[in-house]
Amino acid sequence: MMKQQVLLQQQMLQAHVAAQKPQKKKGTPPQFNGPSNYDLGLWLLRTEQYCSNYSEEMQAE
Repeated sequence: MMKQQVLLQQQMLQAHVAAQKPQKKKGTPPQFNGPSNYDLGLWLLRTEQYCSNYSEEMQAE
C-alpha cells in the first residue's frame, strides 16, 4: 500500500513537471531579407505580430 502511494505521488509530480515545461515552437518567424534601407521597425512589428498570433494558436491547442 505504501509503495503504491509513493509511486502515485511520483507520477503526479512527473505530470506536474511535464505540464510546466514550455511547448516546442512550431514554424519559424519571418527572417529579415530586405535591403539595408528597409524599415527595421516595420520588420520588428511583423515579427511581434507573428509571435502574438502563434501564442494564441498555442493556447487554443
